[in-house]
Amino acid sequence: MKELQRKIQERIDSFPGRAGLALMHREEKRTIIINGEQRFHAASIIKIPILYEALQQVGQGRLEMDREYPLPQEEKVGGAGVLNLLHSGLKLSLADLLHLMIVISDNTATNMLIDIVGRENVNKTLDEIGCPDTFLARKLMRPVSDLYSYTSALDTVGILDRIYEDFYELGMPILRKQQFNDCLSRDIRVCKKCKEWIGSASHCPKCRSAINQLQQEKVVFAHKTGEITGAVHDGGIWEFPGATVIIALLTDQLPDNRDGKFLQARLGADLFQFFS
Repeated sequence: MKELQRKIQERIDSFPGRAGLALMHREEKRTIIINGEQRFHAASIIKIPILYEALQQVGQGRLEMDREYPLPQEEKVGGAGVLNLLHSGLKLSLADLLHLMIVISDNTATNMLIDIVGRENVNKTLDEIGCPDTFLARKLMRPVSDLYSYTSALDTVGILDRIYEDFYELGMPILRKQQFNDCLSRDIRVCKKCKEWIGSASHCPKCRSAINQLQQEKVVFAHKTGEITGAVHDGGIWEFPGATVIIALLTDQLPDNRDGKFLQARLGADLFQFFS
């Protein structure tokens, strides 16, 4: 992976913001780490350790995926999601809330889950599994001066690895349904006709088919994104033939969030071409 690491380093060196990356090839136990322990404002990436804690409590028999919880009016917050638009008292299962938190990054669902699993339990588990650079500080969309959740690329990969190892059947189907695909997986499209990678091209480079909605398909990436002004993150798991790759790319200090998304998309394309 030396050539891949060289390419990644070159892209990060010319990047106008700050970037932290961690990549793990699970089968070969090889890694690429660039600023992997640097802490970043977590944004919605903090929802990954909340997911892990919920799955762990299900595995321990403390929670049940089909148990229902009423939607409290006081927990409704803005930002991403739909629950703040729905009627109070609506009953949602734990599985519903986990899907809403991950798939559409629903902040109200996240705050309900923080109450259900316990903020202290999330942070205790992070300590126990060796993630010193990740901390759940508070509920989302409830700002407190100088108090924010943080994480690192290395910790994010570690938590995703735990989900893959310990709760594959419960966690991976949720992560695979991600609807925000404008970062690492933005240009990961293949031609339906010949399965060639097409990126953002208008024609397949192999069979020359014109690319439209009927002739392309997205490659599944089990992941979670996060974004606030000046910061763009993505972390997830790609299952290639013969290679399971876990990746986290965190960026901040961005003059424009489009810079972060461009880096994410280019590195995602690099990874896909290398491992596929």
